[in-house]
Amino acid sequence: MKIEKNKKIRIIFQLILITLTIVTITYATINMVRDKKQATLIPTTTKHITNMKCNTLWVGSFNLAWKELRNEIGRDIIFEGDNPEILYQLNNENYSDDMLSKDSYYIKTGRMKIDLKNEIEKDLMSRKISNRELINELDFSEDLNSYIIYASLQKEFKFKHKFDRLADKSFEEDTELLVKYFGISSDSDTKLFENVEILFFYDNTNFAIKLLTNNNEEIILLKDSEMNSFDKIFNHMKEATKEYTGRKKLQKGDTVSIPYIEIDTIINYDELCGKIIKGTENEYIKNALQNVKFYLNETGGELKSETLIKEIFQSSYIDSLNFDFSSEFYIFMKEKDKEFPYMALKVDNTDILVEAD
Repeated sequence: MKIEKNKKIRIIFQLILITLTIVTITYATINMVRDKKQATLIPTTTKHITNMKCNTLWVGSFNLAWKELRNEIGRDIIFEGDNPEILYQLNNENYSDDMLSKDSYYIKTGRMKIDLKNEIEKDLMSRKISNRELINELDFSEDLNSYIIYASLQKEFKFKHKFDRLADKSFEEDTELLVKYFGISSDSDTKLFENVEILFFYDNTNFAIKLLTNNNEEIILLKDSEMNSFDKIFNHMKEATKEYTGRKKLQKGDTVSIPYIEIDTIINYDELCGKIIKGTENEYIKNALQNVKFYLNETGGELKSETLIKEIFQSSYIDSLNFDFSSEFYIFMKEKDKEFPYMALKVDNTDILVEAD
């Protein structure tokens, strides 16, 4: 829907982004967090993350809404005066709705009025989307000067078999706090091997696995990467997987240890707000909000590869593989038939892990 307006009217855009039941997050000046379950949200996969000592998360829902805004304006968004780095990153991000199945997301644009709120709520109910937090909090009093772009992404998945609950242990160097873990021990039922596909294993600090589900989702867990952004890490992982020639299936003696994860965050991208959009009649973004909820537990929830390393892995003396994610690691979520993920998470500390009872 193209925006129709009197040229004398100032148009205010409000980007309202909700990512549900996988659930999601982003990067901004203000990060409004409930309890401890925080991660630093970034709006693009190209932002450097290796120097960020924090849990870092990207989800594609913001990119879907930004693309919708660009379509409404008819070109890339450029502000008058100074432009933040994330503006150029958003304009150049190649993420699009064809990277998701159509039943996974919902987008609605329109002039701010109560009828639009009612229509959105009706649509969300029909899609069985329960998280309507931002819609409920937003004042939909009729304002002919304001448009909103609302986007929602929902993903739910179950593993083929319920993983075992493992012993509590620490994460990284935080030895005083024990967190919950799930996975596969040396005593686990071998049917749990059906939950896991080995992507590659170079040594006990450099490996990747894929967790298989009963749904269309794939959860990729990766340890160790020299790349500096989610897009480079993911592409490197794909290349390492192609070059890997070792076994793909778990066998008796292999172990997998994954911490429970819970995230619940809401954010406003202040860098994008309050600045006149160049080439418009004083149009600007008033709010750029996104909230995210994500959990991962035993039932489900949400690389450069050198020849020398490859040859080392193929040495026959490696019998049991230990996929231990008790220090910094990455999670990617994607649909089976899609090349690019819709969520990327760097797990750096215990803020988003579940404390042991």
